[in-house]
Amino acid sequence: MTVRGGAEYQQGTLPPDFWMWKTTPAPPVPPGPYPQVIWVPHPAPPVPTIAPTVEQCYGCDCLFVFANKLVVGGNIANQFTCIGGAATISVPEMNWAGSPVNSGVGHPLNRKDGSPACSKSLSKAIVVEDMDYPNGVGESGNRIHTQFWAVNIPGDWSDFTQAKSELKYKDQPVVHLGKNDAGGYGMEPICPRKGLHRYRFTLWSLKDYVSSGDNPLDPDTTFNDIVPKLQALELQRATFYGNVKADPAYFPGF
Repeated sequence: MTVRGGAEYQQGTLPPDFWMWKTTPAPPVPPGPYPQVIWVPHPAPPVPTIAPTVEQCYGCDCLFVFANKLVVGGNIANQFTCIGGAATISVPEMNWAGSPVNSGVGHPLNRKDGSPACSKSLSKAIVVEDMDYPNGVGESGNRIHTQFWAVNIPGDWSDFTQAKSELKYKDQPVVHLGKNDAGGYGMEPICPRKGLHRYRFTLWSLKDYVSSGDNPLDPDTTFNDIVPKLQALELQRATFYGNVKADPAYFPGF
């Protein structure tokens, strides 16, 4: 016979409470002011305040784009669209920071002979694409539509504005404003007719100019024609997005 808890059980059997497991209660919360916690000052980090995304660190190190005037709260600001009236700014204004130094943090780029592949950026390029043309997010029959593209932006510029897009040197434009998918030059008005549209903005950092004064681009060159040249000259690339919802007042028939 085996004695357990003052009760007798036949040998080879177990009491019912043997299987009734009980969870150990949590320890009591220590009284404040919690002397085991040490508070230390946390100074604000340098700009930018968020870690770079994969898109910002594509290629030769990180390229940061600041477009607070262009995209506000995830939406493209009205002065760049037809919402509330015609656009008052006809290029995607932005500024940027970061140079292609090839620090080798996770992605060193070298040529076949072992020399660094990243050189000084001589020019920049910008492209704006409507990702939901023409019907809006979730609709069938959509395609990517090139709204704007520009190349030969001088590599020593740190911003792109309406005024700079119009600069000339010896009576020739400094920046080549390309032919958009609507057949015009520069920015096709951001004015979706139906639904919500996502617009993709891409800034390219290039190791050379796409064309020169002695060999200018044909005015009929499209963005699809220029993409292979951008890929061959690319050092860095940064991408961000902005939304625009169609204004029924502007297109009452939709």
